[in-house]
Amino acid sequence: PTQKLGTSTFLPTLLTGYISDSCSSTSSTTPPKHKKGPPEKKQRKNRMGQQARRALWEKKYGQNAAHLKQEAQRKERKVEKEKKKEGQTEGKLHPSWEAARKAREGKMVVVQEVLKSGSGGKKIVFD
Repeated sequence: PTQKLGTSTFLPTLLTGYISDSCSSTSSTTPPKHKKGPPEKKQRKNRMGQQARRALWEKKYGQNAAHLKQEAQRKERKVEKEKKKEGQTEGKLHPSWEAARKAREGKMVVVQEVLKSGSGGKKIVFD
């Protein structure tokens, strides 16, 4: 014989078809893990709405919720901006802006004088 002792040419073919009796008896009582056919699609969960997510965050984090902190910061910035706007004096404006403001004020004075005098104008009626 040309083969070494202890080797067999039939061993791989025998192993592929061998099923143990002890395995087959237990496999018949337990349901198979994989079903035949196409796999069932899992039901996709939709994302919660913004209002629900905010409520969850408020419940979970309380006053430390990110959206509450951001809202408080926005309010603070708005108050600061309004204070800055109120405290802002006319100060030094650009010369062209200053000239335009004076021209507007001059026109307003003329209009007010005309309205006060009562000779504003008469209605013209065409025949």
